[in-house]
Parts: sequence; C-alpha cells; structure tokens
Amino acid sequence: MKISIITIVFNGEATIARAIESVLSQKNVEIEYIVVDGKSQDRTIAAIVPYQKKITYLISEKDTGIYDAMNKGLKLATGDVIGLLNADDFYSNSEVLSVAMQQFSDTTVDIVYGDLEYFRAANPEKTVRIYRSNNFHPSQLKRGLMPAHPALFVRKRVYEQYGLFDSSYKIAGDFEFIIRIFKDGLLKAKYLPLKIVRMQMGGISTGGLKNTITLLKENMRACYQNGIKTNYLWLVSRYPRKLLEYFS
Repeated sequence: MKISIITIVFNGEATIARAIESVLSQKNVEIEYIVVDGKSQDRTIAAIVPYQKKITYLISEKDTGIYDAMNKGLKLATGDVIGLLNADDFYSNSEVLSVAMQQFSDTTVDIVYGDLEYFRAANPEKTVRIYRSNNFHPSQLKRGLMPAHPALFVRKRVYEQYGLFDSSYKIAGDFEFIIRIFKDGLLKAKYLPLKIVRMQMGGISTGGLKNTITLLKENMRACYQNGIKTNYLWLVSRYPRKLLEYFS
C-alpha cells in the first residue's frame, strides 16, 4: 500500500529542504512524493534540486493560491492514501508515516488523524503549543474545530467521492473540506495518539489579526455552504481552548 505526500511551497528556500528530508527519511513505507512550487522567486528550486531524483513529481508554475496548488498535487497522486506536509513543517520522527499507514490495514478505515506540535522558527526543537485532535467530534464543526489538517491522512477514494479543495478559499479551504467529509458520518475515521507533525508558527493560519478575521469569515462561509448552523460567537468560542494548548 502506497502513500502520496504532497508539499506545496512558495518562496520557501529557508525551510523546504528540511520538509523534504523529513519525508525522505521515513522508514518502512512506500512513498510517492509530490512537490508543487508556485513559481518561487527566491532560491527554493535551487534548494530542491539536490533531492529531485527522489521526488516523484516536481511542478513549478504559478497558481491562484494554496488550495489550487494542493489540488494540482492531488490530481497527480496515485497512492492509496494521501497526506499533505507544508513546506515550513516536518514530520516528528522517521516512523510516523509507517505507523499511520498501519491503521489503513483495516480496509474500512477512510481517515486517520493525529496531533501536531507548534514551534517558532528561531527554535524548531522547542514545542510552544500542542494541537490535540483526540476529542474531535463532528458536532464541533460549528465551532470551527477540526482534526489537525497536516496530521490527517485520507484515502484517495475519499477525494474521488467528495471532491478536491475549494480553491476560492484563501485560508479555510482545509476546514471546508473536513466539514464535507465528516458532516454526514458516513466515513470511518480513526484517531492516532501520536504527535505526527511539527508545525512552524507564523503561517497563513497563524499569521496575525488580519488572517484571523479572514479565517473567521471563511469558517462561517464553509459552515453555511455545507449546512452547518453556526454564528460568530460559536466560532470565537474555540479560542480559549487554543490558549490552553500552550500549557498542555
């Protein structure tokens, strides 16, 4: 059984090699690795070149945003299972993909998800926050809560059934997709009690007040687009929980 990992990148010369190495270091798992570059204007491609022979597909062309780039990777993916790793992030250790894939030996399992750790760029080894997905339930979608997307693995057949990301979203396209696949309760999901990804803070979803406001608006839109009744008070109510993650 094969897993496709997709990494999208734009002007990521400082971190892309670290992300690639974390994928290539994975043990006991068959990986198809797809890297989608948005026509970076820095030395991103130069940083990728030393690894190019071990990358299954490398695309470098302009896109309309992160979800358009992800969709390009998804259209190329041939693995039984698909995961997405951001260019600023890396896998926690060399065994996480093998452990995740073991869960799919149960052919009824459609989705596997785990936890992630946040770090600041200046100190990648120090965890500043832990995103735990263990208490996720579809009833929490109205609050904007979801499993950690970089630590989520989905069978290819799910994308074929439910569609790709809605590229009209700037930040919350992953949330909209997760609503789509979880809301009707027809798919079997399994929580894996494992810190799968180390995620660098300062990305588009953690990038200040402007992005927070955009995220709230898009979360609202995603809920109503999929028949989930919510309001801004419900969506804002998740932030105290996020603060507690800094002390967990």
